[in-house]
Amino acid sequence: MGKHTLEYWKKIKELRYLKMDLNSIVKDNKEKEIETRKIIKLFLICINNKDILEGCCVLYNKNAIIRFGMSMVFKYYISTFNKYK
Repeated sequence: MGKHTLEYWKKIKELRYLKMDLNSIVKDNKEKEIETRKIIKLFLICINNKDILEGCCVLYNKNAIIRFGMSMVFKYYISTFNKYK
């Protein structure tokens, strides 16, 4: 396994460890609350689907811009988790 592959799976393992309840996401602006819940629901589906994860790993290894983008998405999930835990 390459350096990027190990890095990717380590991040996925960390993200799977975080358990987020969609009902814990509450905002004053209900439209933004619904949008945030949809994004987190999508993310939860993705980090628990082996086929999606393997495909993302291939992309993660191929391009530095994709690695950067995925890292930003991972950070968004972690910050949202920390905000609503």
